Amino acid sequence: MSVPTQLRLWICSHPRTCSNLLFRLLEGTEVIEQKRYGFLDAFYSGPERQTAKPVKSCSVMDIDMEKRARKTYQNAIEEFSEWVSETEVKGKIPVFKEHGFLFIPAETVNANIEFWEPRRRFGTPKPPKIIQSITTPILWPTNLLSTFAVIITIRHPAKILRSYVSINESLGEPTLEDADLPMIASMKWQRMVYDEVFRLQVNNCHGSPAPPIVVDGDCLVLEPRRIMEEIYNRLGLDASQISLEWNPIRDVKWPNDRVRIGMEKVFGSTGVIPNPDTSKLVDIVVEKVEWTRKWGAQIAGEMVRLVEESLDDYEYLLKKSI
Repeated sequence: MSVPTQLRLWICSHPRTCSNLLFRLLEGTEVIEQKRYGFLDAFYSGPERQTAKPVKSCSVMDIDMEKRARKTYQNAIEEFSEWVSETEVKGKIPVFKEHGFLFIPAETVNANIEFWEPRRRFGTPKPPKIIQSITTPILWPTNLLSTFAVIITIRHPAKILRSYVSINESLGEPTLEDADLPMIASMKWQRMVYDEVFRLQVNNCHGSPAPPIVVDGDCLVLEPRRIMEEIYNRLGLDASQISLEWNPIRDVKWPNDRVRIGMEKVFGSTGVIPNPDTSKLVDIVVEKVEWTRKWGAQIAGEMVRLVEESLDDYEYLLKKSI
């Protein structure tokens, strides 16, 4: 079986968009080697941390705090580049999953969201220092970014926010004090990645540029085979290796409860788990009533505002989805 020439793949994920399901669906392809979240520590824990949350509330620091606190973006880039090289030496295709917002400087995030007091309270950190040339708003060396095919995962912002706030509640974390909430609710960073990656491809391509692949998480659950066949055909992969079943991943050492809650279901699964919510259209009036019942009028009101602010970016990407 031959490996498509120089294929590298970034799954530009976003919380609660079924990106871990997509990652599992790719597992069965023998020529693929996967990596998750190499930049998470730099964003949340390192000296150049871009999160607006205070250090003590960043649950990603529950394990190996000292090591995480030293991770810079340059460290992460160097480690990532080494992994890509080692993967390709083995004749494998590097496929990594990383949230898009991890590569967007905090100053850019703050300039693109409405005022959110808990976020402004912590100020705006300076952008990370990266020695390689960067010509996009994305915190990635441009020469490296331009070598990757990109899959962008999206989902209706109401469903993202509902799921995220439910996790906050289960962890006892006050939603109205979550400084990163507007960033999580927004699809703007996914749109930014789409536009910038497509622009790079237009500038570097002598033929017809291939835009990033956009996958709606609900569609992936409803039509996994169709979506995966389309992805494999676009990437030049062998679609005969697509499998909708896999072995559960047991005995996972979760770094914290937030990660466990978000990932244990898909890790422990043996295939795509049907979810009746995926086929339901969002009625924001109905959602507000339910959110008010669960979390009170103030939280529900803020959630509706954040959803409405994100709809334009979501609908822009949805029109481009497969």
